[in-house]
Amino acid sequence: MRWVTNRVKRCKLICISFYMIYIRNTGMTLHQLKIITTLIDNNLNLSLTANKLFRVQSAISNQLILLEEELGGKLFERRGKRLIKLTPLCETLLPEVERTLLAGSNIKALALERTSSDKGNLRIATTHTQARYFLPQVIREFRTEYPEVRMSIYQSSPAEFLRMLRQRKIDFAIFSSEEDVPANFSKTKCYAWNRVLILRQGHPLENTAIDLTKLAQYPIITYMPDFAERNIVERTFSEANIEIEIAFSAGDTDIIQTYVRLNLGIAIVAQMAQSKSSLAGDDEELVFRDLSHLFTPSTTYNVHLEELALRGYMNKFSELLQHHGQQFQKQLV
Repeated sequence: MRWVTNRVKRCKLICISFYMIYIRNTGMTLHQLKIITTLIDNNLNLSLTANKLFRVQSAISNQLILLEEELGGKLFERRGKRLIKLTPLCETLLPEVERTLLAGSNIKALALERTSSDKGNLRIATTHTQARYFLPQVIREFRTEYPEVRMSIYQSSPAEFLRMLRQRKIDFAIFSSEEDVPANFSKTKCYAWNRVLILRQGHPLENTAIDLTKLAQYPIITYMPDFAERNIVERTFSEANIEIEIAFSAGDTDIIQTYVRLNLGIAIVAQMAQSKSSLAGDDEELVFRDLSHLFTPSTTYNVHLEELALRGYMNKFSELLQHHGQQFQKQLV
């Protein structure tokens, strides 16, 4: 099945490569097309775009003028020397521009796969929880097999991940999501998980049955508003017509635990945050209680651009995510 998928992708790339030859013959260049997307990524700021592309601002302006002359119309509306918004022409062309730039990147990747299959870069974006608790075993095994692949992990919020994928700043985004990703993205399940309650020892909820009403009696510490994990928590209370006070929020489960220790509130976090030391009863300050009977499970996915040409080591990393995800899920039960 993978062989068939790769053949289909390669056929698409061949078609797009002919389109790129057409672009070159008309005078347009990939660099000029890159100027368009970089301008959009940087709020139409010419100075920032020039810095990103390692060019002087005048060179960027001149290339943009040449491209507009070639196309026979303006791509951006201007106020003096400032660009203020995209023209209808630019909005029409943008999907093709992005596909062409992706094809250029894919052609380079396919060539490198033939000449340097065990070397390259792997860029991942994920949350602190995934980087801290799930990914270490995956990365250790991957690095054993591909020691010459340079890896980068970007920690951000899930709201940023699809944008980073579109801009090809990353190859994979590993995060929990409730919603379907757009059609041009591929989403593969890693594992499912639920939530735990974190308390200071001696808290009234330490040894009693827990329900939503009892949780709502205390200030709650949980994830940032743009995390799917937070959305599920808030929606669960809302559907039960129970009001809660979010006293503190963070994207880092270690920070959340710190503020539970400071008695700022009780915490509702991913069950992965329950360390082995706490399971063994070695944590003298904190108590962890299972909340899977109160909340619906969440799922962590590996997401990438559907049309991205995955190199061999990228496919291997994706396979490891699925394999370790299955094992990781069993450990959480």
